[in-house]
Formats: sequence, structure tokens, C-alpha cells
Amino acid sequence: MSKESKSIKEALASSILYESATGKTEEIKILHGFLERLGFVDYTPRDTTESPDFFIDFSYQDLQATIAIELTFFYNTLGQENRNFGASEKRFIEQWKRIARRLRQELDKIGGDMKYVYGSLSFQNPGPYALDPVGHDDLIAELLKVTQKNLNKSERITTIEFPNPDYPTLSSSLKSVALSVWDEEGILWWCSHIQSGTVNDPNDAILRIIRNKNQTAQSYQWNNVNERWLVIYAASEMLSDMAIIAGDFDVSREIPNIEFTRIILWSKFTESITELFPRFQAICDPSKGTRNVECYPLEIQPFVMAGKKYTTIPKQR
Repeated sequence: MSKESKSIKEALASSILYESATGKTEEIKILHGFLERLGFVDYTPRDTTESPDFFIDFSYQDLQATIAIELTFFYNTLGQENRNFGASEKRFIEQWKRIARRLRQELDKIGGDMKYVYGSLSFQNPGPYALDPVGHDDLIAELLKVTQKNLNKSERITTIEFPNPDYPTLSSSLKSVALSVWDEEGILWWCSHIQSGTVNDPNDAILRIIRNKNQTAQSYQWNNVNERWLVIYAASEMLSDMAIIAGDFDVSREIPNIEFTRIILWSKFTESITELFPRFQAICDPSKGTRNVECYPLEIQPFVMAGKKYTTIPKQR
């Protein structure tokens, strides 16, 4: 059950709700995830008190190498009329995390089928402010009530539509709730509008990030490392931190005198890792299931122990 349970949770879009790490703890977790996807098994990260963020030491037989990594988060609000749109999205995610965890606790207390039920909410006015006019305690109470009364295990999905006079809070904010039962306990519920909508072209936002980091990197203490990497992490929890690049992307044409030897984008939405500089090329390609080790710098290729098969797959909605 545990292995299957883990795979189901990781496959669902609501997997982002389980993450609670913040600050440096979050950065270290991202760093390990990045290096493991690249196929590195044996390495020693050194946290720094200054920039860059990390030094990664590799050692194999008589070979040694060190990579300096500056980690930054992709964030795209270009083209949004509301410049605080990304922050509002993040705020909604944090609000829903708290509600989803409380709701899960209450369902588990009830027990039985309630431990296995998963729900997806469709709001009347979807967006980053959808939860603001709603009393969270009342919302949870009515979700428990409507689930206990209406869940039908014989149907793959049970959909309850609103308005309904028995549920005033849900009727004031929701269009529907879709319920399903999984062969797994503890799945957090989801809001259907999260990660739904138009994703802005990421190119301008990426170039802005690179320009800013390239300027500050001029004062970094690189300590004669073999490689200096800028890793841009697109967490894909919301529309403003999704980065889906289509076609070639020539960074050197737009930004001269780049301080970094490699600039790499990790898109968590597609689980692709792409080199943006000095060449535009796929490093980890989930569509082909390949880890293109031959594209790595020669100095670090000997430290790749996981082979060329790339098995990480994108999240399912």
C-alpha cells in the first residue's frame, strides 16, 4: 500500500500541497532533487553564507570536481494587469493548503470511506481571491456534511452542484464539488482552477532573471570551481511560476559577458531540465525518457552514476 500510495499522491496535481519546507530548507531540498534528476548519486553539498548559494563537491576514484550553483526561482508576472498577481496566487495556495490539511484531518477522524475520499472544488469566481469572502470554518464544516451525505462509491465520480439551500456557504462560493474514492488514505483535496488558464510566454521573464543574476554574480566568490551554474527553478505551483519554453532560446544574443558557465531551467510542471546557455539543449527529456549525459561538461560526466534513462514523469491533473 505504501509504495502505491506514494505514487498516487505524486501523480496528482495536489501533490504540491504536501510541501511545507521554506527558506534554506526548501532550497536544499530543491538542490537535492535537481542533482538526483541529473543522475548524481554521490556528492557533497556545501552551503555558503555568501553567494553563490552552494558548492557541490564530486569525487570518484582519483577524479574530483566542484560546481558552484546559484539557485533562483522563476516568477513571471509580465503581461499581468495586476503586478501583484503572482503574490496573490501564492497567497491563495497557502490559504488552500491550510484548509485542505484541516479538512483531511476531519475526514480521517470520521474514518471509513472518508479516509479515502478525494474532492475537487469548482468556484463560481475562480482566481486568487476566491477564498477571501468565505468563512473557512464554515467551508470545512459544509464540505464534511455534503461529502458524508452524497458520496456514492458505486460511481467513479460523484458531482454535487450548487446552489443548494442545505449548504449556504458552499452555495455562495462554489459551482460544484467532485468526489471520488481512491485506494489510498490521506489525499489532500484540490481546487480546479489552480494551474488552470493561460501561461505567459516565459522568455522575457527568464531574460530578466538572468540579467539581474548576471549583474550580482560579478561580485561572487567562485573559489576556482570547475563550473559556475545558474539554476532557474520553475516550481509550477501556479500560473506565474510555470515556464514552458517552445523552440530555440538564444541567451548569449540577448545578454553579453555572462558570468555563469551554464544556465539551466528546471520546469517542475513538465519535469524537463533544459540548458539555456551556452547552448539551448535538453538535459533531461521526459518526453523521450532520456538523460543526455553527453551534454554535461566533460569534467563532471564521470560522476553521473544513474545512467541515461530518465524516468521522472510530469504530474497528472
